[in-house]
This record gives sequence, structure tokens and C-alpha cells, in this order.
Amino acid sequence: MNRDRPFVLCHADYFYTSDVLGPFFAALKELVREDVVTPAQFKCYFVKTSPGQSEVKQLGLAEITVCEQVEVARVEMSECLERASCILFVDRVEGQKQPTERFYRLLSLGKPILALVANSECYESVGLYAKEVCVANLRDQDAIRMALAEIYRDWRRKRSASKGKQRSEAPVAAVL
Repeated sequence: MNRDRPFVLCHADYFYTSDVLGPFFAALKELVREDVVTPAQFKCYFVKTSPGQSEVKQLGLAEITVCEQVEVARVEMSECLERASCILFVDRVEGQKQPTERFYRLLSLGKPILALVANSECYESVGLYAKEVCVANLRDQDAIRMALAEIYRDWRRKRSASKGKQRSEAPVAAVL
């Protein structure tokens, strides 16, 4: 793990309305205000979509949030997700009985996942079996804030723990 690299939360999918992430951005703003996250150590990347850039600027999150509305090949998108510290997954479908196939594909990458979903009950059971999955209702700002803070703190703990270890994988870590 490259200790100088910031925490990178990555979302690589489309949003169909820009208001989907309002509670997420409000929660992120609280974490910045509380000094839990800082622009130097936290970046949020949105690839393939551009969610509420005016809202991002209005909340003062432009330094943390990078929106790149570009078409990327599936291979490039996978590379983006694999380089991320955490994947942001959003499912706004109400009444879902089980997690989506896309969620399971993201889960197979072995990265922590912040799942913001309309029906948190169908995703919470996955969190019991999979490490590092935090589920929050996408409309619940407090739940989002707590889940995001938990994932970020876990990342910081792992990074701090790796400082004292021998770094035989240093050449690989330098690539990231």
C-alpha cells in the first residue's frame, strides 16, 4: 500500500438523475467539517457520470470530488476500480429482493464497497459474509456519514499498520 497515496473512492457507472447523491455529498461535507477527511487524503472520483457538479461546488467539495464524464472501455473502467481504495455502488431501485449482478461483480474485485441503496435490507446480508462492505440507505445522510467514516478509518488503520512492516512488494505498490 502506497502510504503517500490518498484514499480514493471510485464510482464508475451512470446516474440518471443528479439528485441521487445529495445525501452522500451532504454526509461528505459533514466529514470534511468534522476534519475526519481532508482534501489531501481523500478523493472521490466519478467516471462515466457527472453528478451534481454545481452541488459539489456549492458544498465546497470541488477539491475532493473529481467528475469525469467520459466514455471508457470496460478494461479501463476495471483498472480504475482496481486502483481505488473503495468502490461506491449505488442502487436506487425500490423493493429489490436481492443484490444486483453488478454488485456481485464489484464484490469480486475484493475491494471495500460503500453500497448506497434504496433497499438496504437485501444488501445487509451480503455485508455479513463479505469483508469491508458498508451498506447505507441512499437517502439517509447519517447512515451514509457513519458508513463512509467507517470505511475511511479502516483504510487509515491498515495504512498505519503497514508502516511498520517490511515492504517486499514496494515496486508493485509504486505503480499504484
